[in-house]
Parts: sequence; structure tokens; C-alpha cells
Amino acid sequence: MRRCRFLFFASLLCLAAQARTVVDLGGPGWTCDGVTVSVPHTWNAEDACDGPGDHADTWLGTKGGSSVRGEGYEHKRAHYRRALPAPKTGKRYFLKFDGVSVIADVEVNGHKVGRHYGAFTAFAFEITELLNADGANFLDVWADNRFDTRTQPMSADYSVFGGIYRNVWLVETDTICIDLVTDGADGVRVVPNPLTGAVEMHVSVSGGTNEVQRFVVPNHELWSPENPKVYRRTVSICQQGSHDSVDVTFGFRTAEFRDGLFFLNGRQRKLRGVNRHQDREGKGWAVSAADEEDDIRLIKAMGADALRTAHYPQSRHVYDLCDELGLVCWVEYPNVNRLTFTDEYESIMRTQIREMLAQHRNHPCVAMWSIFNELYNGEEWMNAHAAEVNAMMSRTRDYIHSIDPSRPVVGVMGEAGRWLLNAIPDEYGLNVYPKWYSRLSMREMLDWLIVDTGRKTFAISEYGIGASVRHHGDPREKGSSREFHPEEFQAYMMHDNLLELQKEPRVWGMYVWAMFDFAADNRREGDRCGINDKGLVTYDHKTKKDAFYLYLANWTKTPVLHLVGSRMTETDRDSIYVMGFSNVGPVRLTVNGKDFGVREPDAACGVAWEHVPLSLGVNRVSLAAGGLTSEATWNRIRKETIK
Repeated sequence: MRRCRFLFFASLLCLAAQARTVVDLGGPGWTCDGVTVSVPHTWNAEDACDGPGDHADTWLGTKGGSSVRGEGYEHKRAHYRRALPAPKTGKRYFLKFDGVSVIADVEVNGHKVGRHYGAFTAFAFEITELLNADGANFLDVWADNRFDTRTQPMSADYSVFGGIYRNVWLVETDTICIDLVTDGADGVRVVPNPLTGAVEMHVSVSGGTNEVQRFVVPNHELWSPENPKVYRRTVSICQQGSHDSVDVTFGFRTAEFRDGLFFLNGRQRKLRGVNRHQDREGKGWAVSAADEEDDIRLIKAMGADALRTAHYPQSRHVYDLCDELGLVCWVEYPNVNRLTFTDEYESIMRTQIREMLAQHRNHPCVAMWSIFNELYNGEEWMNAHAAEVNAMMSRTRDYIHSIDPSRPVVGVMGEAGRWLLNAIPDEYGLNVYPKWYSRLSMREMLDWLIVDTGRKTFAISEYGIGASVRHHGDPREKGSSREFHPEEFQAYMMHDNLLELQKEPRVWGMYVWAMFDFAADNRREGDRCGINDKGLVTYDHKTKKDAFYLYLANWTKTPVLHLVGSRMTETDRDSIYVMGFSNVGPVRLTVNGKDFGVREPDAACGVAWEHVPLSLGVNRVSLAAGGLTSEATWNRIRKETIK
């Protein structure tokens, strides 16, 4: 009886003790190189997306298309500083960084705390012994985005923004707490059983004894894009008078490949996805949680059920949103174009991979890990290092399987070098750009690649066309991959691509490149330098291009009628190919009131009229279907008047 009474009162005392306190260190109060800033912060918000300027190396130049190494924006080691509060007696203190690009060195009160390699995973350090009880406390962080062969990214076609670009937290705990240092994770590994609803919470405890907590969720529901059921639980420990707790989310689902095809909860599913980079105009990588929510909600609203977070792990908040909204995620380690064949490189890579897995493994949305993308920098480099690349990537695949055997490992190659690594990953993706970087159509490429790679199935992990909302033309008028990027040609080609991909049984997933325009500072193309404009939405994430409505029409039940070329105002053509997208039935075209007949939408919701004559001057073009209309005014001018 005494022992029971003692345990009862001990439990009451433990529950009464204050759990961890988390202080958001974001916002004002920081300096960067002596200038007042607000965190999240980057110093590259403007210069990393304005083009290479006078620098000789373009994205087609000697550095293999690498905007990572672009000389047109600032790479430096910047010094951040802010004050920290005084500690409380008997408490422990930790700093957690959600993301610093690319290498971070941390000091507290002049004492070195630690170094972290890699821009895309979180990390944490304990600072209890370094805080002054009576005096001022200062945090110093050096963020370094200079080129470094010890860590990725080393060569890729996107800009690397520097800075403390994600949130920073100060965590106060009791002397025994749930581990938040190891791999920058929460200290809780969730193992849900999708068949029975049983759950195991493996709790890593700092200063105490690790625990396994078990329970059953009655009448559990399986997570899917149609039913994104997420469960939340507060995991608590009470040991030796110390109390701590963290909130954990998880879900029940099965995700696997059978004979090269993807199955979710036992049902085959062809994934319909997009690729997303994390930057946004005016902010670079230092985006807000609201920005991320806007992005993921728009992707979901367009009807996608999958997201490839290319070419790196994105914030925890992004995967939380994908859990809640229902997007099957492909999470990628940033091995792009090149590797360094040293023990130090491989050790740093393994640490970051372990962090990636530990931080995102509890998300039901995460279905696969990726270990490389277009891992070559020209076929000459790839062939010279093929044996080393194969050996390192084979070890990396096995390392991931040893940590997380529940998820497949995927990898991606482009058209060049496509056969060299196709035996390494469990499943394979190919990046293809029909009629843009290749002369072949999507159908021709699919038939050729199946034979060429020896793979019976694969994903089309990237496909796309550059498009500017300021460049316009006949939809069949091909733009130049270097300069002229008509919005209408993107819509025309994406329709052709989607038509073929939808009916191809050997493709287990299709991923549009990309959902949003993004920064690639070495690029000199389209209507502005420094931007890859293959997005379905512009770099400010506000304007939806014509091709966006193709996917909205095909992937959702939202009534869609859209005239391609709705932003075009002038043309010198005496006749034009009129194209539209409709999921509301047959479409009628009229031009200046003249009826050009009705077209039935094809299998990809496309309708078209060839050689539609245009009068000199104003032409009012109108599509009508299902009670909807979509209109534009095209002013035909004489060719000699074009500037």
C-alpha cells in the first residue's frame, strides 16, 4: 500500500512539473554581418535569381549547367548574432535549427557548440553548460553557402540561397528529457501497424532510460490522398522526478511496389505529381509557413496526389501539410550531377541521410527515399567514375534499407547516362523533355527508354516546357530553349505529354517539372535571366499559366473551360490553331460571332480547331461549354508593324 501511495504521489508531482518550454527565436532581434535582420533570412533573395550578369559561365557553359556554383550571386560565410535569455536553475537548454545553408558553425558566449553540414535537415545542440546565469548570453552562427566538395549540393541547376532560412528554437527541459539532439529529430520513432491499429512509440530519452510505449487505436482508418487521416498523440515520460512531452503525428497505410508498379493500401495507383522547389520571388528560401501552406494547398487543389520535393528534403511543415491534405511524397537527398569520392564526403552524406530519415519517417505521406538525381556532369565524367558512383550509391541504398526497410529507395537519371545506374535503386525515375531538349515526342521517348534502360516500368520524374506569361504565339509554334518561351507552346506540349502518360501502363508515376518557376541564376533564357520558367505557376506563385488548367481539368472535378492564349493580345498570323481545355463537355468556338463548330474533348480534356482565320484588327475569341465561357481578344497586326 505504501509503495502504491508513493508511486501515486510521485506521478502527481511529475505531472505537475512543467514540461518543456519552446521559445521561437525567429523574427527580429538578429543581426547578419552587423545589419539588423529578421530570421528566417537569406542575403540572396534578389541576386540569386537575376541572372549571371557579366560572368562568362552560363548554364550551358563549362560548369555543367550549375547554378549552385553560379558566380552571379553572393556566396559567403555570414555572421549572425542575437541575445539569449538567462537560464533557470535545474533546467537543460537546447538550440534547434530547422535549416541553415549550407554549413553552420554555432557558438554560445564565445564557446564553440558545433558544426552542421547540409542546408536541408534540422539539427540541435545542447548549450546548458555554456549559458551564464547572471550575465548576458549571446548566440553566434556562421552560415556559409560557399562551394564545398564535402557536402551537397555541388552541381545543380538551382540557386543555393545562404542564411538561417528556416526557424530557430530555444528548448528548455528538465534534467531528463526526450532526446532532441540525435539526428535533429523529435526523439520518437512511431511504428504503426496498418492491419491491427496497434502502435509502438520508441522514445529515446536523454539522461534517462529509453522507453517503448504501446497502445491501440480503435477503428483506425488508413491514410490516403482521398482520406488523409492523421492521428496526434502527446508522448510523455516521467523519470526520477523529471517530466517531458512532445506532440507526435502519425498515420496508418501501406506503400509498396509490386512488379514495378506502385500500390497504396493494397491498391495499384499511378501517381499524378509535381516537383517543387522551396524558393519564392522576393524571399528566396526564407519563406513563411503561410507561403508553404499556400503552395501545398494549390498543388492539392490542382488535383495532384503526389509531390516530389526536388532535389532535397524540405521543411517539416511541408510534410505536415502533405500528411493533412493527402499528397504521397518522394523525399530526395541532394546527390545531383556529381559526387566526391572520399571517406569524409560519404560520412557527411550518411549523417545527412540519417537526419532525413529520422526527421521525416513518421510522416504517412512519405512513401519513398531518393538517393540521386541525374548523377553525372556530362557522360565523359560519368563514364570515368562509373565504378566509383555505382559502388557508393549501392552502399547508400543498403544503408537506407538498414535504417528503414519499410520504404523503397528510388533514383533518377536523365536521357544522358540513363543506363549507367538503373540497376541501383529499387525503383527508377527518368527525366525527359520531349520537343524541348529532345527532338522526340513523349510516345517515342517512352518506347525507346523502355528498351534502352532494360526497365519494365519507371516513373517519369520530370517532364516540362519553359513558358513565360509575357511570350505568346500559336500553340504549335515551338519556342527556343534559350530565348523565346511562349506560354501556349507549354500548354500544347503538356497536353500531348499527359495524353501519352495517362495511357502508358509501364509508368508508375508522372511528375510535372515544375509546379512553380524557381531560381537558377546561371540561366539566360525566357523573358528574364536567372529563372527556370518551366513552372505551371509564375515565380511569385500568383499567376497560373495556361498549362495549369490542363491538370485542373484532368485531375479534379472542378468545372473547367479554359482558352489557351487568354493572355495573348497581338499576333501577326492570318490564321491560328485555337486550343482549349474542357471537362464540362463539348466546346463551341466562335470568333467575332462566327461559329466554327463544336469539338468533343479528347482523353486529356483537350479541344482544338486548326487554321482558324483572323481578321486584321480586333478578334474576339470565345469558347463555350457546359454553361461556361472562356474568352480573349487577339489583335491581328501586319507583320511589318511588329517591333
